[in-house]
Amino acid sequence: MTAPYHILTVSRLAALLKEMVEDNFVAVWVEGEISNLTVADSGHCYFSLKDPQAQIRGVLFRPQARKKNASKPQPRARDDSHPFAVLEKLM
Repeated sequence: MTAPYHILTVSRLAALLKEMVEDNFVAVWVEGEISNLTVADSGHCYFSLKDPQAQIRGVLFRPQARKKNASKPQPRARDDSHPFAVLEKLM
C-alpha cells in the first residue's frame, strides 16, 4: 500500500516556492539567450531565457519595460509577488 498523497493548494505551493527562493537567494543575476519574446498590447514583455541545458519563462512589466535601454541584456530576478518572473533589466 502506498502512502497517501499530500495535496497542496496553489497558494500554499506558491508560498513554499517563494520562501525557498527568498531563503536561498538575495539577488540573482542571470545570463542567457532571450527567445520567444512577445510584447503584449498591455506593454508587458513575455519571453524565455535559456541556455543549452534549461530555460525559464519571464515577464517584464510595462513600467520597467519603458525604463530599460541597455546594449546587452542583463536580466536580474528580484523578489516580488511573482518570484521568478520579474526582471530588472532586459534591453
